[in-house]
Amino acid sequence: MTPNELLLERLQQKKPQRLLCLGPELPPAVSTFQIDTTNRPIAVSECPDIQRAPEETFDLVLVSQQLEQLPKSEGKTLIGRLRHLFAPSVWVCYQQDDQSEWQDTDFYSLGMTKEATIQSADSAFVLYAFDLLTYNHVRSWNNANHWANPQNWGKYWW
Repeated sequence: MTPNELLLERLQQKKPQRLLCLGPELPPAVSTFQIDTTNRPIAVSECPDIQRAPEETFDLVLVSQQLEQLPKSEGKTLIGRLRHLFAPSVWVCYQQDDQSEWQDTDFYSLGMTKEATIQSADSAFVLYAFDLLTYNHVRSWNNANHWANPQNWGKYWW
């Protein structure tokens, strides 16, 4: 499976209505997805102004060939702002090799999971994903039944 086939498969599963693509060019998988559906992804060749909240939110943000050009601190800020302000789901396509500044733990620290890895001779294409709906699962112990003082559940906040 190629990286574009993987992305196209994931896009067809997710079916985002509004998609924001960050990177120097639109990935071929997104172009194919756009042709196959009536969705109109928005391509952005440079980073949006992440200091301000967007006028509209998106279902999915796809970051491709962007982190390789940014210092790690700016990349972390970019991913954090995208995840908090732009969309509940963020996918990062990253080309990882021996010289890569980013490691798996950097993405994990941002709440992302490694979805897929496609190895080639000298590098690996890695897809990382953050989804707000699955990020923090509901725990069975976090309710009034297991609280120290159940009679005070929902009354006091500190």
